[in-house]
Amino acid sequence: MKILAAMFVNPFAAFWSLLAIYAAIGVAVAIPFVIAGAHRIFPEPVQMSPASRIAILPGAIVLWPLVLKRWCFGGPRR
Repeated sequence: MKILAAMFVNPFAAFWSLLAIYAAIGVAVAIPFVIAGAHRIFPEPVQMSPASRIAILPGAIVLWPLVLKRWCFGGPRR
């Protein structure tokens, strides 16, 4: 309750708390996506090297809502 009360008093604390929650959800979505689902979003079957998986990890963390939507509801639109 103390943290929640501090968020209402200090808008900067609220901003950083929400940013931390967004980042935590992003990590929780991006790691399984990069390990198991990244190859499924391409129109053609592709093999992804470990280096390419590491390269897309930061983008998947930041754009996790779009990644989750594309991963759950299918590949690219044609």
